[in-house]
Amino acid sequence: MSRDTTRDDDADLPEFRELLRTSSDATLPCTGGTEWFSDNPKEQRRAAALCNACSWLTACRNYATAANTTHGVWGGTTPADRKRERRRRRRAA
Repeated sequence: MSRDTTRDDDADLPEFRELLRTSSDATLPCTGGTEWFSDNPKEQRRAAALCNACSWLTACRNYATAANTTHGVWGGTTPADRKRERRRRRRAA
């Protein structure tokens, strides 16, 4: 079961603080366009591919993992990617 987070919850995550710190002066590919929060898998994959050239990829992905985000493209991962990863981790535990 996924955990819904609020902005206050996220602010407590060290991964969120690291994401803000590292991206504060950045030009990020995800600041425009609707594909970042699209429900269309093709648009999500296109957005995820744009993430791969971003130097903040790791911080963004770490945040999405820690916050258990279930919507949007984060750190080059789609919601389906993160769901598969959560399942993999549960099986490995």
